[in-house]
Amino acid sequence: MSLENPTILERISAWPYAKVTAAGVGLLILIGLVAFGIDRCGKWNESRADRKTKEQIANTAKEIANISNTISNLELQKAEKQGELNRDMEQLHSDLADREDAKAETNAALANFQKAVNSNSNVNRTAEDLEEILRRLDR
Repeated sequence: MSLENPTILERISAWPYAKVTAAGVGLLILIGLVAFGIDRCGKWNESRADRKTKEQIANTAKEIANISNTISNLELQKAEKQGELNRDMEQLHSDLADREDAKAETNAALANFQKAVNSNSNVNRTAEDLEEILRRLDR
């Protein structure tokens, strides 16, 4: 620490703009750190937004897959119900045809009954009357 051969610190401290220069360098370092932080935070925010978008796309794809599965299941159920409907329609046609046959037979039987009623105008006969008529025919 001599005046003839000063050290580096003495030389710097003797310089009249040392404090201003130190403040400027400190300010530049501070600005650099802030810029670095903003850059890193911006990249983190962008990557976070990208992650959210990717998750949203994945969820939408899963929903579409679920909807497709539901549609497939509903189509299978539709085919099953269509088969049941066709079977029931055939059964109904068969039952109606059977009813038409039964109706025709019933109408024929009613017609025969009506003929029988019309031919025997004296229906108030008893079994004893019929037996007596048969005895007369046998004699």
